[in-house]
Amino acid sequence: MSDKAQKITITPEGLMAVTQNDQSIVAISDKSLSVELSTIIKSVGIENLTDVDVHKINKLFGSISHYIRFVDGGEVKFSYNAAGDILELYGKGVNATIKDGNRILFAMNV
Repeated sequence: MSDKAQKITITPEGLMAVTQNDQSIVAISDKSLSVELSTIIKSVGIENLTDVDVHKINKLFGSISHYIRFVDGGEVKFSYNAAGDILELYGKGVNATIKDGNRILFAMNV
């Protein structure tokens, strides 16, 4: 983790359980969670490529969009512009880990 504290706002649509230790915050909800970060996302990654069932890439009007479906049905969608700025980031039924305050790693929901 970065030595500099990063602001993270988590807003659930339903009930949310949160556990926290020195290294991580785990938020689990029965409905959607919205997460707002106070930092610029430098990378989006997949923890284990063997868990990926489908990965589609579309290029349109100067942006690149990715759709990833895991073998358990979880989904990740994200897009970025030519400068590398994240335009959209969405995950459903997946685990998301934020590393170093600016790198997001997705994994199957276990």
